[in-house]
Amino acid sequence: MAEPSPELVVLELGCGSGTFTAELARAFPHLVAIDVAETLIEVARSRSPTIDFRVMDAHRMSFADATFDLVVGCSVLHHLDWGSALREVHRVLKPGGRVRFSEPNLMNPQIFVQKNWPWLKRRLGDSPDEYAFTARRIQRDLKIAGFDDIVAEPFEFLHPSVPPLAIGAVLRIERWLEHTHLRAIAGSLRITARKSGA
Repeated sequence: MAEPSPELVVLELGCGSGTFTAELARAFPHLVAIDVAETLIEVARSRSPTIDFRVMDAHRMSFADATFDLVVGCSVLHHLDWGSALREVHRVLKPGGRVRFSEPNLMNPQIFVQKNWPWLKRRLGDSPDEYAFTARRIQRDLKIAGFDDIVAEPFEFLHPSVPPLAIGAVLRIERWLEHTHLRAIAGSLRITARKSGA
């Protein structure tokens, strides 16, 4: 896939408090960022007042059909009704438009236990309906929904609890692990796909 152009009209799904939004807006000036939580949108607006933030449910977006060239999100899909959100994402994308997401990998042992053991799920602050994906499920569902050029690949072994002084060493190990069979149990999935029709 060619490098994304700054001319693209881009939607950030589930922007939360805007953790990634300002960086996205530097790459994509035509960015709209949505989240269902008004309090988080208020924080995001206070951080980046020039960005177009909107309070909106990803399952029922008010955008016209074929509005966006690209829809992106980081760790948002596993909070949603995947089927419903996927239909909406497909609807608001232009033909040939693309998606780029990063999501928890259910094949990772820690994530598998965390998402399937209710006590641990509560203890770690997950919501009761929160889940994770396998690459195979992502590929199947995107294909059924009318996407092609689908990639769902495991990446990232850097855990949030790694001490700052150890991050460099862990990243070096991560680069090596991503070239082995252990890649399948990485912590995240990198997801890209194109809406069919162009």
